[in-house]
Amino acid sequence: MVNLILEISMMELNGKLLIIFDKEQGYNEKGTWERQAILFETLGNYPRKVLIQFWKSKIDFSRYTQGDVVKVKINIESHEYEGKWYTQAWGWFIEKIENLDITKDTSLKDNSERQEEDLPFI
Repeated sequence: MVNLILEISMMELNGKLLIIFDKEQGYNEKGTWERQAILFETLGNYPRKVLIQFWKSKIDFSRYTQGDVVKVKINIESHEYEGKWYTQAWGWFIEKIENLDITKDTSLKDNSERQEEDLPFI
């Protein structure tokens, strides 16, 4: 079976740290590996939770705590395995955002003010 990979270039998200998971380490045929994941919630009117994994990262996650508002840079990748597709978010940058009013963040636009005639299916 062919293993297909689709990669989308870098995305930058602002949001709130919900969980910082413990670092995981292991060994496989390619050598040792380590990863750490965070559960992140985007800002805006329709917040989304995203699990972001950091592999072999030099980031010191002890500097961050639950509830911190941060900027995260990620790559999104989808891959096929045994006929099913899976999508993962790989983080490679994170920093605290100071002085951001999360109630006024417009990183996700509110489409509720759209006029009905603008909708293609009405």
